[in-house]
Amino acid sequence: MKKFGKFLLLTTVVGAAAGLYVYSQKKKQEENDDFELDDGESSDDSADSSEDADRSYVNLDLDAAAETTAAKTEEFFDDEETQTAPEAE
Repeated sequence: MKKFGKFLLLTTVVGAAAGLYVYSQKKKQEENDDFELDDGESSDDSADSSEDADRSYVNLDLDAAAETTAAKTEEFFDDEETQTAPEAE
């Protein structure tokens, strides 16, 4: 029985080591593939930049947003003040 436990431990350690080796090799291969671009290829980020040049953005009105937030906050705290807890008898 003692030999079987040693065998089981040995196979577990060897399996974990093999799995770690395969994982590290795949990770290294993925990193190398990311940096290898042919002369005719470009990354996805540069392809989107031409589309972004025609894009327009919305200007934010921060003063109106601040006023709305202040009004809602004041209304919230006013509601808490009007609600009173029942008095203990």
